[in-house]
Formats: sequence, C-alpha cells, structure tokens
Amino acid sequence: MPDVRLGFFVVPPAPQMSSLYDHSCTLCPLHERAKTVCVEASGQSTRLRTMIVGEAPGRNEDELGVPFIGRAGRLLDRALHMAFYPDSKFVLGRARRELFVTNAVKCRPQNNDNPDEMEIDACVSAYLTREIEAVNPTALLALGNVAAQALLGETGVSRLREEWHRLDSDAERYVLVTYHPAYVLYRGGTSGEAWPAFLADVLKFAQEVLHGSRGQDQTAL
Repeated sequence: MPDVRLGFFVVPPAPQMSSLYDHSCTLCPLHERAKTVCVEASGQSTRLRTMIVGEAPGRNEDELGVPFIGRAGRLLDRALHMAFYPDSKFVLGRARRELFVTNAVKCRPQNNDNPDEMEIDACVSAYLTREIEAVNPTALLALGNVAAQALLGETGVSRLREEWHRLDSDAERYVLVTYHPAYVLYRGGTSGEAWPAFLADVLKFAQEVLHGSRGQDQTAL
C-alpha cells in the first residue's frame, strides 16, 4: 500500500505488514461490493507496542484503501494529537505516523451497516489475530461496538469504557474501549456531549502507552 496524500499530510502504510492481507479475499460477502477488498492498516507497528482498532471502512476508506481518512479520521487525529502532543500546535496526521491503526472488519459494509457476526469473525480469524501477533501490542484502543466485539466478545461502549480489559487470557495485552469517532461526530463533534468522554479515554490510552503499567514506558512521540 503506498502513502496516501490527504491535504497537507501523508497517511503512511504499516511497514512490512502487507503480506498479512489478501486483496482477493472471499471469506465473507462484503468483498462483493467493496472497491478495496481488505483495507490495510496504516502507521507504525514497531516503535510503540500498541494498536488502535476501528470498526469497518467507510466510503472514503473503501475508495482509497486506508483506514480513518474521512471526517471521523480527522476527529481521531485531533484527539490523538491532544493526547500525545499536549504542548504542540495541532498538525493533522502527526500522531498517526507513530501509531498502528486498523479496522476489525476489512471491507466496507453496504450502506455503512454494522457488520454481522459472521463477517466480524471471518476478519478476526484471518486478519485481526495476525495483526495482533505481528504488532505484539500491550495496549489496544477499541473504537466502537464492533471493535469491542471483535476484541472482547462484548458490546456496550458506555458500560465497557473507562476500564482496562484483559484480551482473552493474555495478561500482557489490555484493551480500552471508547466511542467510535463517527458517533462523536453524530453527537456534535468537538462541541457535543460525547467529545469530553472520548477525549478522556484517548488521554487515558496515551498515558498508559507512554508511562503506565499497561503499555511500554516510552518517551514522548
């Protein structure tokens, strides 16, 4: 996957990860109408042992083959920048270059519907599990119910958020659940009622990644 230029920043591919993806995949019906079959992850997979997992590609992601590049992606970029660069002027895409970003489901569902259990399971077994093995994260941020179901087998963001959840029986991997940025946009964006909670979760994630017991002890990005 090449770099994708969006305005004044570049969404980088995930280095050495392309071999994990099958662009002729037929494991579920979603491939039949997808413009990009199996949207690859973006960002770094080595410097920080962490992953950000969304739900499924939207229209922009399907057309360009990169996760989180529409309005929801820009909102995610803003929250990540505030969390990882609190003392710096906002630069779109800066934090994304250092963070591994993917989706639980790799093809766009028709009409942006929620993927069903079979579609989620197919992508988890074929792709998400292999991404986790390759990145070897200690901290994962699950954006929305589909990501929570894929990682934890549970849904209910309001109930699950604010606490770290162990990934399966692996004591080395923990998941923090928060709202999908598309939901935050739907609720009014940065002026809406969901933004403070979403930002607080991303800040909590960043603190654990950089300094906490769940993530690696790292210097600032």
